Amino acid sequence: MNDPVRTDPQTPAAPPAKSKKLIARIVSLVIFIVAVVLAIFILSNQEHYPQTTDAYVQARYISVSAEVPGRITELPAKDGLAVNRGDLLVQVDRESYELELAQVEAQIAVLEAEIAEAERQKKSSEELVEVSRANTERTLAQETLAKSTYDRMAPLAEKGFVTKEKFAATTSEYEQAQASVLMARGNEIAAELAVPSLESLRAELKAARISLKQAQVELERSAVTAPFSGRVVNCDIAPGMMVMPGESLFTLVDTSEWFVIANYREGDLDGIEVGSKATVRLLTLPGKTFSGEVVSIGHAVQTRDGSNFGPLPSVRNDLNWIRVAQRFPVRIRINEPEPESAFRIGASSIVTIEKP
Repeated sequence: MNDPVRTDPQTPAAPPAKSKKLIARIVSLVIFIVAVVLAIFILSNQEHYPQTTDAYVQARYISVSAEVPGRITELPAKDGLAVNRGDLLVQVDRESYELELAQVEAQIAVLEAEIAEAERQKKSSEELVEVSRANTERTLAQETLAKSTYDRMAPLAEKGFVTKEKFAATTSEYEQAQASVLMARGNEIAAELAVPSLESLRAELKAARISLKQAQVELERSAVTAPFSGRVVNCDIAPGMMVMPGESLFTLVDTSEWFVIANYREGDLDGIEVGSKATVRLLTLPGKTFSGEVVSIGHAVQTRDGSNFGPLPSVRNDLNWIRVAQRFPVRIRINEPEPESAFRIGASSIVTIEKP
């Protein structure tokens, strides 16, 4: 005989197969519902809070260069150095510019002395002109008197009432008076011509003063100073190096204001406006978020299909075999960029924008 099956009273009986199928269906349904809800939540969140990881830190910067040629004698600027507005960055050799300034100053001193001497000569010459004019007036008066005597005696001499000797003396006096007038007028003209003209000297002095101003400007420009507070980057020059005007020496980044350039797909731009609030996370400082504000939205980018619109932002499409949505740069200004050490141009970031 077969022994009866023994059942342990502490071991629960296995559920029927139908119950197992019901539980599996319920679990699958719950998972499906959760997945649908999660998908709706993600899509809704992406719709109202579009996010992109294609973003990088940006700031205003300039390429620092000398305005005058020369050899570097001082180089306070160092790579990574924080500077304030007006701080000396590069000093070009001042000696040649100081000598040029001294030469122009000496030229001005000589011209001023020459003008002072010419003014004294002019004053003396003008006094001689006045004397000559007075002499001319005196000789004219004598001529007038001699002519009057001659005109009165000429008819009398013709009638024999005046001796020939007296008439001859009167005629001689009249002729001498005329000659004196001619000589006086000649002396007056000569005196006027002898008055020195100061126009050429004054023109030279004006040109010299312009040269002085230019020399002072060049001497001032031999010192390259920071136009704003910021940080020196890419500084690989050394004292003794010869520099030329316009030659890039290093870059100065304006650290007073920081931006993040977020490249958003064109389909996500709808609803993003200037003034929209943004949340930024930097990979240089994980765990900290920064608030920002949209200040501009790109209206043009270069394409990779051969079209060229000039100097426009270029955003690369990595996939060429399918139609990839174009990306446009959205510029976000960081409200409180602290700590400043976390912000570096080109640093990667994650941006989330809150649509109104």
